[in-house]
Amino acid sequence: MRSLKRSGIFLVLIALTLLGLGGRASAQSASGKVLVLPFAVNAPGDKDALRKSVGQLLSERLRQQGAAVVDASGKGKKDVNSPAEARQAAKAAGAAMAVYGTLNQVGDSISLDARAVAVGETGDPQTVFVTRQGVIALPSAVEELAQKLKVDVAPAAGGGEKVVELDVEGNNALEKDVVLLKVKTQVGEPYDSRTVNDDLKRLYELGYFDDVQIRSENVRGGKRVVFVVKEKPRIQAVSVVGNSEIKKDDIIEVMATKTGSVLNMQVLSDDLEKVRELYRKKGYFQTTVDYKLEQTDPRMARLNIVVKEAKKLYIKKIVINGAKQISASDLKDEMALKEKNFLSWILQTGVLKEELLERDSASIENYYTNRGYIDAKVGQPQVDIQDDGIVLTFQVEEGERYKIGNIGYKG
Repeated sequence: MRSLKRSGIFLVLIALTLLGLGGRASAQSASGKVLVLPFAVNAPGDKDALRKSVGQLLSERLRQQGAAVVDASGKGKKDVNSPAEARQAAKAAGAAMAVYGTLNQVGDSISLDARAVAVGETGDPQTVFVTRQGVIALPSAVEELAQKLKVDVAPAAGGGEKVVELDVEGNNALEKDVVLLKVKTQVGEPYDSRTVNDDLKRLYELGYFDDVQIRSENVRGGKRVVFVVKEKPRIQAVSVVGNSEIKKDDIIEVMATKTGSVLNMQVLSDDLEKVRELYRKKGYFQTTVDYKLEQTDPRMARLNIVVKEAKKLYIKKIVINGAKQISASDLKDEMALKEKNFLSWILQTGVLKEELLERDSASIENYYTNRGYIDAKVGQPQVDIQDDGIVLTFQVEEGERYKIGNIGYKG
């Protein structure tokens, strides 16, 4: 009985909410329509009423944002279970996109799991997930759902409104103009929801933001588009821990991430690889390099480069397979890379320098060519890094040896 009373009160509130929204809905263009399909309902109470309420609320919210909506949420009770079904339904309704999903209730917690698909696309649907406490908060949940969906599913009303203003909110370290240089949406151009959505992806891919959202507003003369960003922290200091074989200053010197810069995960990933390469060049092939961030406040963080140094590895063996007509020892004499011996610590030999591998392959080929094996070939060198050293393998195809016959003179 208590559940029925709560459901009744809730449905009255839904009706009042829809009455409030209805007066603000604007006329829509028939092009670029969005089909709102029935949501599956996993909740106690009147499932049909809840299904209809979700569809009506979502349809009205999307209309407020400028979408031309076809509300099919109250037609039939069959749930849509796949993107293919949703696209087929949208195509039949003459819509460009379709929205479908599920309303779940577990105890007092409700969740809306929505999916949006475009008719002409075959990829995965856009997904949006919203949670609230209490079924009474469903209108608020649908409001957030519509806000998150609007970039993809809400074409501009009238099919051709211009962008009259661009703005950025939430930026602190990066200037507004720097952010706007990265987007293709421009003032004076027609508003295009797909371009705006691509701009969101471009800003994410810069690597400077933890979150990017887009808000479009109907203003006098057209659309105001706002990119709302949450920046990654600024680097307060960079430190290195665990290093002994390479100096801290030498490590920081090869990095692009510096004190005062905004954390960029792609740049940091490249920096870690540069540090690993620094160790490899000195023979520390099994050294690992990682990082830790210490957040000092919401806008600042300390970056720690964490090094776990392994022992230095030397070339313990060079194998030349396929060498039959010329001895492997003669070929090794032509190579810049050498096996470790008792003089390696003095002469600094026996360390693998990867840039010399191709050079040594060419040296072996030249040695064969100069002795008549003009078809000789050397394959890509193989590097086997083991716990006690490195094994290099060169594969040789000698071919036939050519000799000069009789030399005659005429004239």
